[in-house]
Amino acid sequence: MNRILHLIRLDLKQVMRDSMLAIALIGPLLLILVVRYGIPFIREWLYQQFTLDIMTYSDLILSFVLVLIPLMLGMLTGFMMLDERDENLIQYYAITPLRKMGYFLYRLTMPVALSLFYNALLLCSVQTQLPPLVCIIPVLFMLALEAPLITLLLVGFANNKIEGLALSKGIGIVVFVPAIVYFVPFPWHLVASFIPTYWAAQTLISGMQGNITNSMIYAIIGLLVHILTLWVLAIRFSRRAD
Repeated sequence: MNRILHLIRLDLKQVMRDSMLAIALIGPLLLILVVRYGIPFIREWLYQQFTLDIMTYSDLILSFVLVLIPLMLGMLTGFMMLDERDENLIQYYAITPLRKMGYFLYRLTMPVALSLFYNALLLCSVQTQLPPLVCIIPVLFMLALEAPLITLLLVGFANNKIEGLALSKGIGIVVFVPAIVYFVPFPWHLVASFIPTYWAAQTLISGMQGNITNSMIYAIIGLLVHILTLWVLAIRFSRRAD
């Protein structure tokens, strides 16, 4: 436990020294504040000026923000690991009592925990009708798994932080998946089904539209897709780390 607390203290120091990392850590909280206080203000202004009620798209807006949070947290952890790999700190951790496996588990579980916390806090703060818990819980778990997926994508395919920054621009496309689910008719939106985020968005949007059975089907498939993708990326990263 003391080793984990020591790593957390080191991580906080590292984040505070890097403005990009600090934004990635604090960003989810700012998004939650925007959703809680900014969206109602924007909604009222748009309705007064253009008689447009953006809450018609509440499921789309909520899906977008929910997806954005694990994306930011996954990139945060990924960039930290790329920095540590450049400085050979991973090899240092391998000879400490923490061991390399303990280091990897810590790095991948922290964004999972933060994603669960932030997204649960977001759902508690929204002023819209949410689907039943039977839909919400699998969405939270899928989104939590997306944070380490983003991390493994970065450290598995980027050789350094510069390449990681370039790769992150491409990974950022996942935030547009809810729009594909929402606006592109079936079966054409299935072209995005290879992206794990697709299933989280489908589960939430179907649940908010009252299609609970479909939401449960999407949840089961989505959880399997997330676990399989995580397993494949973990194997690639493990081989590269060795």
